[in-house]
Amino acid sequence: MSDTVKDLQAQAAKDYAQHNSPERQAEARNQSAFARIHGNEAAGSASQKGGRG
Repeated sequence: MSDTVKDLQAQAAKDYAQHNSPERQAEARNQSAFARIHGNEAAGSASQKGGRG
């Protein structure tokens, strides 16, 4: 394997680890849940009103 390929693989591994840390994954889950909850409220979801629609 060439040095260029090794360098690119090392950089890719570093970038992946930086952007996929447990902290970032947790933050993404929180943002996703927030968007679902508040999207349901904005749409008038029955589950948010306590009724069956």
